[in-house]
Amino acid sequence: GIAFAEGLLKVIGEDPQRNADVVIFEHARDGFNLTITADLLLQKGDKRYLIHTKRLPDQFARILKDQGAEVIFLRENASRRAMIEELFQRMSVPLSFGHFSFRIPEEGVRPRLIVTFPALRSTAGGDPLYLFDFDPSPDILALLQGRLKGRVVKY
Repeated sequence: GIAFAEGLLKVIGEDPQRNADVVIFEHARDGFNLTITADLLLQKGDKRYLIHTKRLPDQFARILKDQGAEVIFLRENASRRAMIEELFQRMSVPLSFGHFSFRIPEEGVRPRLIVTFPALRSTAGGDPLYLFDFDPSPDILALLQGRLKGRVVKY
Protein backbone atom coordinates (compact mmCIF):
# COMPACT_ATOMS: atom_id res chain seq x y z
CA GLY A 1 0.00 0.00 0.00
CA ILE A 2 2.73 2.49 0.85
CA ALA A 3 4.65 1.87 -2.39
CA PHE A 4 1.39 2.34 -4.30
CA ALA A 5 0.61 5.59 -2.41
CA GLU A 6 4.14 6.86 -3.00
CA GLY A 7 3.90 6.16 -6.74
CA LEU A 8 0.48 7.78 -6.93
CA LEU A 9 1.68 10.93 -5.18
CA LYS A 10 4.62 11.15 -7.57
CA VAL A 11 2.25 10.84 -10.55
CA ILE A 12 0.36 13.93 -9.37
CA GLY A 13 3.62 15.86 -8.95
CA GLU A 14 4.26 15.49 -5.22
CA ASP A 15 7.53 14.44 -3.58
CA PRO A 16 6.80 12.26 -0.51
CA GLN A 17 9.59 11.17 1.83
CA ARG A 18 9.70 7.54 2.85
CA ASN A 19 10.40 6.50 6.48
CA ALA A 20 10.61 10.09 7.70
CA ASP A 21 11.12 10.87 11.37
CA VAL A 22 8.45 13.10 12.91
CA VAL A 23 8.90 14.68 16.34
CA ILE A 24 5.93 14.39 18.69
CA PHE A 25 7.57 15.41 21.97
CA GLU A 26 10.80 17.34 22.19
CA HIS A 27 13.07 17.67 25.20
CA ALA A 28 13.20 21.49 25.31
CA ARG A 29 9.42 21.80 25.26
CA ASP A 30 8.16 18.59 26.89
CA GLY A 31 11.06 17.32 28.99
CA PHE A 32 11.68 14.22 26.84
CA ASN A 33 11.98 13.22 23.20
CA LEU A 34 9.54 11.05 21.28
CA THR A 35 9.79 10.56 17.54
CA ILE A 36 7.77 8.32 15.24
CA THR A 37 8.71 7.15 11.76
CA ALA A 38 6.01 7.94 9.21
CA ASP A 39 5.73 5.49 6.32
CA LEU A 40 5.37 8.53 4.04
CA LEU A 41 5.63 12.23 4.83
CA LEU A 42 4.42 14.88 2.43
CA GLN A 43 4.84 18.60 2.93
CA LYS A 44 2.34 20.76 0.98
CA GLY A 45 2.65 24.41 1.84
CA ASP A 46 2.23 24.77 5.58
CA LYS A 47 0.45 21.39 5.89
CA ARG A 48 2.16 18.07 6.56
CA TYR A 49 0.58 14.73 5.72
CA LEU A 50 1.75 11.62 7.54
CA ILE A 51 0.68 8.53 5.65
CA HIS A 52 0.82 5.50 7.86
CA THR A 53 -0.24 1.84 7.72
CA LYS A 54 -0.46 1.45 11.49
CA ARG A 55 -2.87 3.42 13.64
CA LEU A 56 -1.35 5.95 15.98
CA PRO A 57 -2.69 6.49 19.50
CA ASP A 58 -5.36 9.22 19.53
CA GLN A 59 -3.19 11.39 21.80
CA PHE A 60 -0.36 11.36 19.21
CA ALA A 61 -2.78 12.12 16.36
CA ARG A 62 -4.17 15.12 18.31
CA ILE A 63 -0.68 16.45 19.03
CA LEU A 64 0.30 16.09 15.39
CA LYS A 65 -2.91 17.83 14.31
CA ASP A 66 -2.12 20.70 16.69
CA GLN A 67 1.31 20.90 14.99
CA GLY A 68 -0.37 21.28 11.57
CA ALA A 69 -0.08 17.65 10.45
CA GLU A 70 -2.80 15.40 9.06
CA VAL A 71 -2.43 11.69 9.83
CA ILE A 72 -3.77 9.47 7.05
CA PHE A 73 -4.21 5.81 7.89
CA LEU A 74 -4.02 3.50 4.87
CA ARG A 75 -5.38 0.01 5.31
CA GLU A 76 -2.93 -2.39 3.68
CA ASN A 77 -5.74 -4.75 2.62
CA ALA A 78 -7.89 -2.01 1.05
CA SER A 79 -8.49 -2.01 -2.69
CA ARG A 80 -6.37 0.34 -4.76
CA ARG A 81 -9.42 2.40 -5.67
CA ALA A 82 -10.34 2.76 -1.98
CA MET A 83 -6.75 3.85 -1.23
CA ILE A 84 -6.82 6.46 -4.00
CA GLU A 85 -10.18 7.82 -2.86
CA GLU A 86 -9.16 7.95 0.82
CA LEU A 87 -5.79 9.56 0.13
CA PHE A 88 -7.13 12.18 -2.29
CA GLN A 89 -10.11 13.02 -0.07
CA ARG A 90 -7.96 13.50 3.03
CA MET A 91 -5.53 15.69 1.06
CA SER A 92 -8.39 17.70 -0.55
CA VAL A 93 -7.29 16.65 -4.03
CA PRO A 94 -10.21 16.81 -6.49
CA LEU A 95 -11.31 13.35 -7.60
CA SER A 96 -14.44 12.00 -9.27
CA PHE A 97 -15.57 8.74 -10.81
CA GLY A 98 -17.32 8.58 -14.14
CA HIS A 99 -17.49 7.20 -17.65
CA PHE A 100 -15.43 9.40 -19.94
CA SER A 101 -15.86 9.53 -23.72
CA PHE A 102 -13.44 10.75 -26.34
CA ARG A 103 -14.35 11.35 -29.97
CA ILE A 104 -11.94 10.56 -32.77
CA PRO A 105 -11.67 12.78 -34.73
CA GLU A 106 -12.56 15.48 -32.24
CA GLU A 107 -15.48 17.95 -32.19
CA GLY A 108 -16.84 19.47 -35.37
CA VAL A 109 -16.51 16.35 -37.50
CA ARG A 110 -18.66 13.25 -37.35
CA PRO A 111 -16.69 10.86 -35.14
CA ARG A 112 -15.42 7.65 -36.64
CA LEU A 113 -14.72 6.26 -33.22
CA ILE A 114 -15.89 7.06 -29.69
CA VAL A 115 -13.86 5.60 -26.83
CA THR A 116 -15.63 5.42 -23.45
CA PHE A 117 -14.11 4.05 -20.29
CA PRO A 118 -14.79 4.14 -16.53
CA ALA A 119 -12.14 5.97 -14.56
CA LEU A 120 -11.29 8.10 -11.58
CA ARG A 121 -10.51 11.63 -12.77
CA SER A 122 -8.40 14.18 -10.94
CA THR A 123 -7.33 17.64 -11.94
CA ALA A 124 -4.46 17.77 -9.44
CA GLY A 125 -1.56 19.62 -11.01
CA GLY A 126 -3.62 21.22 -13.82
CA ASP A 127 -4.24 18.74 -16.63
CA PRO A 128 -6.73 15.94 -15.99
CA LEU A 129 -5.41 12.60 -14.82
CA TYR A 130 -7.53 9.54 -15.67
CA LEU A 131 -6.89 6.55 -13.40
CA PHE A 132 -8.35 3.23 -14.47
CA ASP A 133 -8.06 -0.37 -13.31
CA PHE A 134 -8.09 -2.37 -16.54
CA ASP A 135 -5.55 -3.18 -19.22
CA PRO A 136 -6.41 -1.31 -22.41
CA SER A 137 -4.99 -2.54 -25.66
CA PRO A 138 -1.84 -0.74 -26.81
CA ASP A 139 -3.75 0.49 -29.88
CA ILE A 140 -6.38 2.23 -27.73
CA LEU A 141 -3.68 3.78 -25.56
CA ALA A 142 -1.88 5.07 -28.65
CA LEU A 143 -5.13 6.62 -29.90
CA LEU A 144 -5.85 8.29 -26.56
CA GLN A 145 -2.39 9.56 -25.66
CA GLY A 146 -2.26 12.16 -28.41
CA ARG A 147 -5.90 13.24 -28.13
CA LEU A 148 -6.48 13.58 -24.41
CA LYS A 149 -5.93 16.83 -22.67
CA GLY A 150 -4.34 15.03 -19.76
CA ARG A 151 -2.76 11.72 -18.83
CA VAL A 152 -4.03 8.16 -18.59
CA VAL A 153 -2.63 5.91 -15.85
CA LYS A 154 -3.49 2.33 -14.92
CA TYR A 155 -3.58 1.61 -11.18
